[in-house]
Amino acid sequence: MNYVEQKLFFNELKYEAVSKVLNDLDSTVEEQLHRTFEDLYLNLISKETRANIDKRIADAEAAEQAAAEAGRRFAVYHLHDGSDDYHFVDELRNTFMSAAAVYRGMVSDGVLNHTVDSIAHECFGEHQPIDALTFMVLCDAKEHDERINAVIEFDFDAGKVSVSEGRNTEWNVHSLSDVASAVDIAFKGNEKMFLFERNKRFEDALNRIESSSNTENLDENTGIAPQM
Repeated sequence: MNYVEQKLFFNELKYEAVSKVLNDLDSTVEEQLHRTFEDLYLNLISKETRANIDKRIADAEAAEQAAAEAGRRFAVYHLHDGSDDYHFVDELRNTFMSAAAVYRGMVSDGVLNHTVDSIAHECFGEHQPIDALTFMVLCDAKEHDERINAVIEFDFDAGKVSVSEGRNTEWNVHSLSDVASAVDIAFKGNEKMFLFERNKRFEDALNRIESSSNTENLDENTGIAPQM
C-alpha cells in the first residue's frame, strides 16, 4: 500500500513547547497530526467516497498479503524421540542441507537428550509449531504447493532422517551419522562459497559416504573383497 510523505515545518520553540506538553499526556505531535488528518478526512470526504476508498485499501492489502504468502518458502518438520513428537514449519531453514547443519549443531551442543520441543526452540529458533494433522495435510499438499521446499522427519530413536524435497513424492532416508559427516565436509574450511555450491558439496559428500557404507555392508554380507 502506498503512502504519501508530507513535510511540515514548525518554529523550533513552539514545537518544543507543544512536544513537552504532549509528552506529559503520553502523546506526540505526530500522533496529534494524524488525528487531525483523520478528522479532516471524516469531515471533508463523503460517506460513499470513504466506503469506496476503504474497499480499495482492503483490496490492495489483500493482494499484498496474497503475494507475500505466495513468495514464502518453508520446510515442514517432524521431530520424533520415543513417545515424544513435535511438528513445525520453518522459513529460515527450508532445505535439507540447512536442516542437516542444524543437526550437526545439535551434536556439538549436546542437546540430543533434551525433549524434542526444547530441541526445536533451542536449535531452530524462530519457527511456527503445528499439530500432527496440519503436518499430514502439508505433506499431502507438497506435491502441488510451491511454498513447501521440503518435508523433513528426524527420528532420533532410529538415528535416521527422512526427506522429501521439491515437488517429488519420493522419500530418501539417511543415517544421521552420515548426514553429520557430510556437513563437516561441506563446511570444511572458511572459503567463501555460493549457497548452491555448498549444497552441491553437501550432496556429493553424503552420496560418497552412503556409497562407501553400502559397499562395506555388501562386503560383510558376501565376503567378497571390494574392487579397487
